Amino acid sequence: MLKKTIFILLIFILGIIPISKAAWVLIPMDKVQKNHLKAYGVAYWILNKGAEVEWLLNYRGGSYLVKYHEIFENECIIRGVTSQVITDVQASSIKQQILQPDVNMDIIELQKAPRIAVYSPKNKQPWDDAVTLALTYAEIPYDVVYDHEVMSGMLPTYDWLHLHHEDFTGQYGKFWAHYRNYPWYKEDVAATEQIASELGFEKVSELKLAVTKKIRDFAASVDELIIVEELDPFLELHIKAMGIECKGKELIPNQGELNTAILRAAVDPQSAPGLYQAPELPMRPPNMCPGCPHRGIFFNLSRMKVFVSGDIGCYTLGFLPPLSAMDSTVCMGASVPIAHGMEKALGEGAHDKVVSVIGDSTFFHSGITGLINSVYNDSSSTLIILDNRITAMTGQQQNPSTGYSIKGEAAHAIDIEALCRAIGVKHVYVVNPHEVPETRKILKEAVSLDEPSVIISKAPCVLLPEMKLKKPVCHFTNQENCVGCMSCIRLGCPAISWTTFSEGEAEKRGYKKRQKGISKIDEILCNDCGQCASLCKFNAITRGEEK
Repeated sequence: MLKKTIFILLIFILGIIPISKAAWVLIPMDKVQKNHLKAYGVAYWILNKGAEVEWLLNYRGGSYLVKYHEIFENECIIRGVTSQVITDVQASSIKQQILQPDVNMDIIELQKAPRIAVYSPKNKQPWDDAVTLALTYAEIPYDVVYDHEVMSGMLPTYDWLHLHHEDFTGQYGKFWAHYRNYPWYKEDVAATEQIASELGFEKVSELKLAVTKKIRDFAASVDELIIVEELDPFLELHIKAMGIECKGKELIPNQGELNTAILRAAVDPQSAPGLYQAPELPMRPPNMCPGCPHRGIFFNLSRMKVFVSGDIGCYTLGFLPPLSAMDSTVCMGASVPIAHGMEKALGEGAHDKVVSVIGDSTFFHSGITGLINSVYNDSSSTLIILDNRITAMTGQQQNPSTGYSIKGEAAHAIDIEALCRAIGVKHVYVVNPHEVPETRKILKEAVSLDEPSVIISKAPCVLLPEMKLKKPVCHFTNQENCVGCMSCIRLGCPAISWTTFSEGEAEKRGYKKRQKGISKIDEILCNDCGQCASLCKFNAITRGEEK
């Protein structure tokens, strides 16, 4: 009976695990990879299944190699991860290439998926920490632990502890001090004080001291603790202040980006091979954030034959391709007088050829006098004031139009529209820059006037705390309707990507033969501005709630 049972069980096992013709699954991490974060998640998932994963350091961006199984190949397909099924001979050839003494590559055998904990307040939003955001998107499981879990002794059950940017002094974070009168800040303070009370502490600082000691005990469980962080030793200083023995900047460089080769040379210089030729990387020019209200303005300006005099702020990025809609930038407040000077120099008929752009806080700082000068000296250029309700570029400080002082206390909000009219500007328009076609109509009307005009582009910065707390309803691409016109791509939004069709691919996928490709919106990055949707004429972009 026992033999029969075993025989039946073997048939069952062989029935669900097919014998593979190929021997390995290669998950490349170079430019071929369609989704790098998801690829990390697949490697973690395979480890959780009990299989070993070989990490090929510096081979095609640090690829993964795993013994072939149909479920591994299928999981890559399900998650949209690029993978390649290769034979034993191909795998051996790759390994021989890696193990050559004159190349800076190595093979690391990964045997266990680490149990991950993230020390973070429970009321924080997922996007407040880049690590939790990346782990969630990659589908790598982790637990959020905070003071209750730390004090109950749970830390030793984890292999990896990520510290959210936490202030262990109990001062609630000095960086946010000027928001102390905001409702969300008061809620954070109340929640933290409640936790301290529940755990038997009279003061939050006493609780944080106890938490610090627990984290110190956790760190002491390893033989050697090395703090790896780029640039300044932020975590290292805090950890050393906790009395935890560790090494940091005496080993790790404090300049430039880190990579596996630099870390290996720093931590174990004896085993590090010589330097290798750096791979060619794609260009990463600075860009406005997804959902930035300035993008709609500069997109329209790029389609108008005007000289654009710019100023100092995030919006200076408007000079970069694909927008390329700024012709000069000198110093704060210079945009308005430069436009005035250009118009006078060009002479009669130049009223529709010059536009100046300035941010709301820069306008208060040094732009008002320029506008007064333009009105007084009979200029006819158009000024665009980018009112995003904050001083965004230098850290989201308040300004005279926000209604709050620099300390976060209620203050008189200066009305920019009323101020411009008081100066003597007769034509003042207020637009929503996310409504791109409507904004363009107003721009053309204002520029055509032979008198001074002001356009106030009014929409909040997407990085404001209240905007980050407001979960956006993302847009998505109806790819069956996309005709490849690239109207959305020309916005230069980081959330929109373009896939080029290979020869004959358009017809195979049901598109017209001449179509060059299709666009796609990354719903993780989308911030619900709707600029792309306002440009699309083919119903290829839809707001999430309309799915």
